[in-house]
Amino acid sequence: MVANAARYGADPACIVIGGSSAGGGTALMLGYGERGRRLPIRAVLDFWGGLGSRVDWIANGGPALLIVHGTADEITDFSAAQELADRAKKVGVPHELIGVPGGTQRAARSDRRRRSDPSTDRGLPRTRASVTMETATAF
Repeated sequence: MVANAARYGADPACIVIGGSSAGGGTALMLGYGERGRRLPIRAVLDFWGGLGSRVDWIANGGPALLIVHGTADEITDFSAAQELADRAKKVGVPHELIGVPGGTQRAARSDRRRRSDPSTDRGLPRTRASVTMETATAF
């Protein structure tokens, strides 16, 4: 991305990475790991992911962090998100944790599929997860 920024009309000083679930974990590892420290990453967006035992990779001067995680997630416990936020606060990394009350990865995936297929949108109300995801992407 950095090497090809001019080719694609991107600003290499404004790189934001993110992902959900395992992709969120991958984004966190790149953003705060050894390789990421050599890249001009400005922010990491983590949806439903975690760093596990690598939470100490988050260090002062690291990219800003947005964490969106369901409080009832059946795959990655909400405590993983709290641990990320606690670490970011401890070392002074700008961050925000948005907990989705009762949210799960399964519900968020289902809602994204429904919203991406116009034939399935029959005026149904959006879930709390979808509203939060839209708000979070404005970060």
